[in-house]
Amino acid sequence: MYNLLKRLSPIIALCLLIAASLPAHANDDIKVKGPCDLYYAIEAANKDSRHSGCDSGIGPHDTIIVPVDTRLSRFLPDIDTNITIEGYGSKLTFKKRDAPAFIVEDATLTLKNLRIRFQHKNSEEVLEIINGRLILINTLIQNCSGVVNATNSTLEMHGESNICGHSGKVVNEWFVPPPRPPETCAMLAGATVSAFYGLGSGIQCRHVSAQGIGNQYVLNRGFIDAVDLWGYVEQGIEVCFPRLGATLFLDSQTRAPSPLDSYSSGHMTCASANRPGMVILVYGQPTTTKTEPVASQPVSQPVVEQPAVDGCPARTTGHINFRMQPSLDSEKIGVVRRGSTVGVVRRTAYWYLVNYKGRRGWIGGRHVDNIGNC
Repeated sequence: MYNLLKRLSPIIALCLLIAASLPAHANDDIKVKGPCDLYYAIEAANKDSRHSGCDSGIGPHDTIIVPVDTRLSRFLPDIDTNITIEGYGSKLTFKKRDAPAFIVEDATLTLKNLRIRFQHKNSEEVLEIINGRLILINTLIQNCSGVVNATNSTLEMHGESNICGHSGKVVNEWFVPPPRPPETCAMLAGATVSAFYGLGSGIQCRHVSAQGIGNQYVLNRGFIDAVDLWGYVEQGIEVCFPRLGATLFLDSQTRAPSPLDSYSSGHMTCASANRPGMVILVYGQPTTTKTEPVASQPVSQPVVEQPAVDGCPARTTGHINFRMQPSLDSEKIGVVRRGSTVGVVRRTAYWYLVNYKGRRGWIGGRHVDNIGNC
């Protein structure tokens, strides 16, 4: 037995050396091999389920390993979850004519150590990215002259990467950044508005006249001026009117007026709000002479929630990033899967604050359907 092991020891050592030199990957990676082709690997990542020999995806970010050169004769599924495709220098050849290699929506696609080539020169769009992010790491896309169709999306290029021979400087021009909402609150005549994250953060305003109030109680109190607030109001908004008076708040959902604490600052009356509705100035006196603006208060202050919305069920119609704050730049804390039922706490014009699997966070409203009577 000793002599047998002695004879085999060089072979064992060689095998260990070869194994050590092979690319290492986590056990939860999806490897393209045998019946598991790239099409089914993407399906497995999108749906977090096993497909035709491909291991199941594990959640909001999967890595697909493509260890050998691969020829693709059919369109790939749209990508709607965060995916990294690692090629270790292998080549992907697309046989379809003038079709995007990948279509990505509401997700991040990372292409790493890949050579992507079109069998027939592609003069149309080579990639389509919608509300997403594309990261290229040592990846070349070749035999093409088209552009990337990028809507509300961002790009990162690292190492030896280019698209159709174009460098990052040129490719960046194909990407259209998410449009900034109009700063309507800076356009008001008379009243001034400030927001914790600035007037370009999604807060929207409009001036309202006495005819636009539509509430007799407010008119009886002696209407002077009003500002309607919607959008990202939850951050904390301060409205200041250029004269002294008392303030009311007219909730955008209940349409019920209620007293609103205010303070005087010189000859101005200021009040703060953290939910959509109208801040209204009427005859009277400010509550206090406090001069500290709402923008200096911590953002973590408790928010007055709306009973008509809190807990209202809704269902997602697509995979949606789960974020700490209602902003595309906010930290992601996960992904809410398509078809999930969530409890809506509050909503703005573009975002929902929801409870999902014991956590609270924000999701974009584009892929959410209300299923309650809220």
